[in-house]
Amino acid sequence: MTQPGFLLVGPDCGGAKAKLAVGAHLYTTAQRGAVVEAMFARVSRGTVTQDFDVWVYGKGSLSRGTAVHIGQAGLTGDHHFLLPEVEGGFQWLPGEYTVEILGTMVGRRGPHRFWKLNFALTDSIHETGDSVFFDWRPGLRKYDGRVFRRHDRATRDVERLRELIFEGIGAGNGDERSD
Repeated sequence: MTQPGFLLVGPDCGGAKAKLAVGAHLYTTAQRGAVVEAMFARVSRGTVTQDFDVWVYGKGSLSRGTAVHIGQAGLTGDHHFLLPEVEGGFQWLPGEYTVEILGTMVGRRGPHRFWKLNFALTDSIHETGDSVFFDWRPGLRKYDGRVFRRHDRATRDVERLRELIFEGIGAGNGDERSD
C-alpha cells in the first residue's frame, strides 16, 4: 500500500459510530498479482484498541471489500473502515492514537500490516458531520490535520447563500426599464 494521501477520522454518515478512511493505492510486485481477502483498521489510544473491520472501498461509488484481486496495475481508491453493527461505543477523544491498516492475503498466514501512523487529537470528534482530515504533505513527509465542524460549514454555506442572493439583487440595478 502506498502512503495514503489522506486520513479522515470522525463519525460515519449516520453519526452513530466512529469511522476512518484513507485514500491509497494497493499494489503488488508479484507477477500474477495477489488477492486481499479482507482489510481492517486497528486503532489504539492508550489501553484501548478497536478494530474497524467493515471495509468498503472505491472512487465515487463504494463496494464492500472482500476478496479483491490486486493485479500489476494495482488498485487506487478510498478505503473506509467502519465498526460492525454489533459493536459501538468507540469515540474519537483527545489523545495519542496509532492507526494500522491490516489485511489478510490469500496464501499468507495471519494479518499483514500495510501501513501505520501515529497522530494526536486535541478535541473530541463525535457530532454528525464533524471530522478531522489529515493531508499528506510529501515535501515535508508529514500529515497536517484540520478539523471540520458541521456547524462551521453550515454557517459558511448560509453566508455564501446570502452573498449570492445579494449579488443577484444587485445585478439588476441599472438594467431596469421604466415605462
